[in-house]
Amino acid sequence: VALYGAAGLGLIWLGRSVGGRLLAVAGLIALFALFLPQALAAGDGAVRPPNLPFAAIAFAVVAGAAAIVHRAGGIDRRAISARGLLSAAGFSAEALLLLVALIVVPLGVYLASYLPWIALGNHYVTNPSDTTAGGQNLVELTASMYRYHDTLRVAHAASSPWWSWPLDLKPVWFFQSDYNGMSGAWSGAIYDGGNVLSRLLSIAGLIWVSVIAWRRRSGAYASIVVLYLAMWLPWARIDRAAFQYHYYPAAQLALIPLGILLADARKGDARAARYLRRAAAAAVLFAPLAWSLTGALCTVAGVAGVNPQSQVCLSGGFGTPGPVIGALALIPATLLAWMILGARSPKKIFTGAIAAIAVVALLWYPNWSALPLPTGAHNWYQGLLPTWVWAFQFGVTLAKPISVPLLGAATVIEAIALCAVAVATFVVVALIERRRIVELDEDRA
Repeated sequence: VALYGAAGLGLIWLGRSVGGRLLAVAGLIALFALFLPQALAAGDGAVRPPNLPFAAIAFAVVAGAAAIVHRAGGIDRRAISARGLLSAAGFSAEALLLLVALIVVPLGVYLASYLPWIALGNHYVTNPSDTTAGGQNLVELTASMYRYHDTLRVAHAASSPWWSWPLDLKPVWFFQSDYNGMSGAWSGAIYDGGNVLSRLLSIAGLIWVSVIAWRRRSGAYASIVVLYLAMWLPWARIDRAAFQYHYYPAAQLALIPLGILLADARKGDARAARYLRRAAAAAVLFAPLAWSLTGALCTVAGVAGVNPQSQVCLSGGFGTPGPVIGALALIPATLLAWMILGARSPKKIFTGAIAAIAVVALLWYPNWSALPLPTGAHNWYQGLLPTWVWAFQFGVTLAKPISVPLLGAATVIEAIALCAVAVATFVVVALIERRRIVELDEDRA
């Protein structure tokens, strides 16, 4: 996670100059070319397809980076000269500060955290004479930890894929206790779920900030989106069981564009209010639609691969009355969504959104604090979404990973394909921009 954040901040810094932007695109191409062959490899007996979503993200990110290069001012011949590229990566005072802040300090903290381990007779690089710690130095220990997580192939009922996290589809169950001594049966639990409404509205905020960044050519707004994506999208490469708490850093960053969207609506921006009310209407329909489409959701999530007897997914999702209840709940939810879409006052939309987020926070507070509730009410929380039910398990890759050379023919092919996508995107965006300018000139004439 620290590497993701450091890389995101580095991309933001490189994006401030033409040469830096070109270096950033080249770095992304090299990085994806190294990891794509491993993500697309499928061993014997594999029951799930290769990691095609990661491949799609790789090409989309490179294409987006190429489009941003053009939108930010294109390519200056002086910038792509040897001197221009060297100056972009040169050791200026700013570059030196970045090097210290993003590499030296984090690495120093990591090394310092092992000082007690070193005091036991171990070493950072050389092999220790005392083998009580397994005979490993820190380099070998770190490599073994990485290999363990990279090759782990175990399903878990609380695991969830990266794409589900912005939707808060699978909170992790941390704690539960029953209080039978109270009047009746009471229970308390802690789940790591976020505020469902603010999570969903944050998606609209990210789209809003992205549009503003593109239209205004704003590096400040773009930096928010870049850092968020840097903390979230790399998890698409992870094919072992992952959990929603891995989204914590990105979730905090997603609140920044939500705050910007809410602030713009409060100022009376009609377009911001339109984004907000559409997102709020979608949030109202979210739970009823999820239950109505339980069968399709089970298929997309790959539940059958890890828990074929999941009650939630039996009989095409009709193993529980959830789909019927969801379909019935769609009627009032649709009416409420229609009322939200009909709202026109940006300030009232802002006030309603803030109030709704606060109400959801109060309703969810028992599951953040283990506040005892009657067991019936406590169980109600687990049924708000079909994915929250314990029996709904997201599928993970269980096939044994195969070894793929880090540098090989596949790496070269992927690099060429990514370069072609970058060039094609740059040309297409340039043609669109030129066409727009011609049309504006004709209108002025």
